[in-house]
This record gives sequence, C-alpha cells and structure tokens, in this order.
Amino acid sequence: MDLQLRPAQIEDAPFLVPMVNEADGGMPFHIWSSLALPGADPWEVGLRRVQSDDTPVSWRMAWIAEIWNERVGAVIVHQLAETPEQLEATIMSPLWVPFVELELQASDSAYIKTLTVAEGFRGQGIGTRLLRFAERFRGPEGMSTIVADHDRRSLSFFGRNGFVEAARRPMVKDGWQTPGTEWILLRRP
Repeated sequence: MDLQLRPAQIEDAPFLVPMVNEADGGMPFHIWSSLALPGADPWEVGLRRVQSDDTPVSWRMAWIAEIWNERVGAVIVHQLAETPEQLEATIMSPLWVPFVELELQASDSAYIKTLTVAEGFRGQGIGTRLLRFAERFRGPEGMSTIVADHDRRSLSFFGRNGFVEAARRPMVKDGWQTPGTEWILLRRP
C-alpha cells in the first residue's frame, strides 16, 4: 500500500467536512443546521467552517492520507494551549460546552480533533499511521482526544494505542439524536 500523508489544502475542504461530521458522531451537522439560514444547506455552513483559517476544524490544521492520489483519511491535530476565555469564545452551541470543559482538562496536549478513515479503507492500518504521524505534535502533557461513550470502535482504537480515560462529561443534546450519553476525554502521556 502506497500511503502518503500531506498537509491539507483548501481544496480538501469538501473531503474534510463529512470526516469532521463523522468523527463527532453527527453533532457538527446538527450545529451547522442550527446556524444555516432558512433554506440554506447545513453542509455549506460546515464547508465554510472548514475553509476558514481560525476554527477548530480549519483545513490548516489537517493532514490528508492518500493512496495513489485518492484521499482515504484525515487527521486534524493541534496544541491545546488556549486559555479558558479563548476556548469559551469558540462555543457556538450548548452542545459544545462539555467538549470545552474536557478540552480545558487537556491543556498543553496535542489534541486530536478528528482522526477518521474512509469507509472502504478501514482495517488496513491507515488510522494507526495517522495517529503515529499526529505524535509529532505531542505537547508537554502528551496527547488527547474526546470520543463518545457509544463509539466502541474509536474507544478500542485509542485504547490499543495507549490512551486511557481521564474524564467524562454528560452530553448536551439539544435536539441532536445520538445513542451516546457522555463524552470521554482520553489521554496518553
């Protein structure tokens, strides 16, 4: 397998939008729907957020996995060095409040916001390669990510790779339909 990792370009935003949504269990689409003007497409709201330079899901923080020039996965990783005030300013919806509370507990870590592999390419080691790549951004407090309690695949993946549970927060759903009940902060020193 000829897997290549490269920095994302703004042209990758349409690929990243569904990846971001999947990584957070559909919550982004729910929020984008609430932000969209009447008659507007929520996916377009998501696209604008990924195309921006200063959101937590900006293409500028993303890396793309490719096999023979086909995009097959992505990781969005950045240092969590924001102050509580800076993080609180990113809250666009009550759904994000538990996320921000958990992120505050992971300060000075490399935070994996999104790590996902396209459906037909899972189980081939691509996620592991993306995680190994993300390690180069490791902070003084190691690495962190947040996953939903019902996402057994992600919990298993991160557990196999040395991440352990550090904290939990109840989900705020506000109309969002999900089988989960809690967000789990996972850390690796």
